[in-house]
Amino acid sequence: MSSPPVPRDSAASFAHVPRGLPGHQLHKEGLQRQNLNTDGSVTQRTISAPPETSSAGPSRQREGLLGGSPGEGTNQSRGHLASPQQDSWVSPEESWAQLQLTPSSARAGGAAAAKNAAAAAAAAKQALAESAAAAAAAGEAAAAAAAAAAADAVAAKDAAELVADLEAADIGDNDFNYVFIFTNPTSGGNKAAAFTRTAVSRLTLREPFKVMVFINDIREGTSGSKPGFLLLKAIAEKVSSASCCATADEGKADAQEALKNSSSSGSSSSSSSSAGKANKTQKTIRVLVAGGDGTVMWCLEEMEKTGVLGNVCAVGVVPYGTGNDFANAFGWRPFNAANPFDSSLHTLRSIVEHSMRARVVFHDLWSVTVSLRPGGHFSRINPHTRKKEVVERGGEPVRQLSFTMSNYFTFAFSVVATAFYFQRYGIEGFKKTFLTRTKSINDIMLNLRVHPNSPQEEILCTTDKSKAKHEHIPLLKKTASLVLLNIPSFSGGNDIWGPSRKLATTQSSKQKQKEAKALLQVPQQMGDERLEFMTFRSVPSMGMEFLVRGRGSRLHSGGGPWDISFRPLDEGTRVYFQTDGEYYQLSLPSSVSVSHNRRVQVLSLTPERETNKS
Repeated sequence: MSSPPVPRDSAASFAHVPRGLPGHQLHKEGLQRQNLNTDGSVTQRTISAPPETSSAGPSRQREGLLGGSPGEGTNQSRGHLASPQQDSWVSPEESWAQLQLTPSSARAGGAAAAKNAAAAAAAAKQALAESAAAAAAAGEAAAAAAAAAAADAVAAKDAAELVADLEAADIGDNDFNYVFIFTNPTSGGNKAAAFTRTAVSRLTLREPFKVMVFINDIREGTSGSKPGFLLLKAIAEKVSSASCCATADEGKADAQEALKNSSSSGSSSSSSSSAGKANKTQKTIRVLVAGGDGTVMWCLEEMEKTGVLGNVCAVGVVPYGTGNDFANAFGWRPFNAANPFDSSLHTLRSIVEHSMRARVVFHDLWSVTVSLRPGGHFSRINPHTRKKEVVERGGEPVRQLSFTMSNYFTFAFSVVATAFYFQRYGIEGFKKTFLTRTKSINDIMLNLRVHPNSPQEEILCTTDKSKAKHEHIPLLKKTASLVLLNIPSFSGGNDIWGPSRKLATTQSSKQKQKEAKALLQVPQQMGDERLEFMTFRSVPSMGMEFLVRGRGSRLHSGGGPWDISFRPLDEGTRVYFQTDGEYYQLSLPSSVSVSHNRRVQVLSLTPERETNKS
């Protein structure tokens, strides 16, 4: 009888049972398994025997074991081709015959087991791959952090070396001025990239002023250690030191002159004269921002993080943004996207000259904190696509957000965030939202409180009619939007406080009526550490402000700090707010707190009466 052929895609297995080995020892010692490969070669390995089982029951032999059927009293294990009674080789012919005699159910069970084993192996392989990927990602993150740290160190070293080189040029020379330009190349549809496209980082102008100009991409470097701001910090410290020495020398000379004058003319003091000379001695580094309002705030934050001396720096702007309210408030007009490196550097010279002729004035920054009730969340709104993204930290929704406000803060209860498009695109946005149904924020806002320096607090207004009546608190009229103003420029240059001659509240007492009327005479002044509160009755009334001035109503003017509380709301109720062009949607609001943050020096091209002089 000829042996059947061995399949080419597999190898036949057979086992050798040692002569005279009892069955129970067979399980302990194992089998010598030999594989007959397709090329005729034989490989041999020892197969560990399974643990000894009880003498009865199907567990002694799994269904599908070669050479037997379920329930037989043999001590076989999967893949063994011999019984304990055999003491000789099992030939390939017999093995093949036994394979043919294997029940179909046993073969199916074996296939399922093999499939499960393969799946387990694949899962283990996938887990190993994921572990390797995680390790690689962690390694890349560590490498990136190390590279960033190395880059920051190089930037700091370069800044120090550059300052050392500049010391030879008399960095504290009173006849030499410094202008830093920080540009956001993406502003104005990438038009602001004109400042960095030529790769010029430093140049010196000698007319009409002797100025050294430094041009930097505000995106370069790690926050708090960007190379441009490190250089600004180093030069500011040198300038401050030189100015202090010059002021001390002049003060000593002025004191001697005052003593001489007093002995001769009896004059008691000349402090005003010395103060004027000291102001002339103080050098101010001009910091220009080529971008929009957001880039201006970015620059101010980086200056604070880097530790730049604010008393020797003043910030101006070359407007490239959409609204440019900061630029409008301080008299900076667009340069029509002109190339700063045109023929004879005409545009760049004009920008530098404007910065040198600008007055240094104070500008207030405010801290705004918005808090939510449990279960609430923030969603940031893209101003171009209107897509919303939930704000998270550590994979969990954020319950509180804090901002530094420069221009204004608004919140509203409206499907389109009270003329969402209007606030960004002016009259064109108003056309889109004119027919929008307006909802009142009286349904969500409860009280507006001011916390004076004394332990007492005052409720400026409420939406609770009963509380207003019994406690003589001003009642807020129906309104669609509340606006907190820091500058006289809203939604692209519109002054909404000045022309307003209406009040946002009704008063039940004569004293409150008198105070409310006095509010109509209060002017808006930048840099006075005060905020102005206004309301708009509807979306169309905001849009009409471009056509007919004075549509808004005055609510309050003061120095704060303030707290706005909200009524309990359903989770599905949506409220919108924005700070300096950053738009958010929120649910379950709890409170909004506003307080003065700090004063910074800025460059103003407006007439002196409109801003507080530094």
